[in-house]
Amino acid sequence: MSQQEVVNASVRAQLSGVKDVLKNDGPVAAERAIIDVLKAEPKSDMAFMALARVLAKQGRMEDAER
Repeated sequence: MSQQEVVNASVRAQLSGVKDVLKNDGPVAAERAIIDVLKAEPKSDMAFMALARVLAKQGRMEDAER
């Protein structure tokens, strides 16, 4: 398994936990959780897409588009 595959697997695992946060604690808590993922993996396309979806759920379309 390449280093990038390991990183992607780690990000996927972390983001799966964010789904529970979103469901149980709402989009603001999920946004904070995703930002924590991005601090660890700042180049993660998966994390940025997850953040965009959560921002869109909050009605923050302009932020989601960035």
